Amino acid sequence: MPFPTRMTIIRLACGGLFVHSSTWLTPELKVEIAKMGTPRWIIGPNRIHYWWIPE
Repeated sequence: MPFPTRMTIIRLACGGLFVHSSTWLTPELKVEIAKMGTPRWIIGPNRIHYWWIPE
């Protein structure tokens, strides 16, 4: 069953990243996130959004 989602990334004052509702971490997405900074907080607001956090 398709379930489209989106992820939000916010750069914190310290330069780290706040990731809300993470999605599938493709190699391309990993490179783009690395260009932005280092994730410091990863938040999954409910069970569905916890699916991709281990990646």
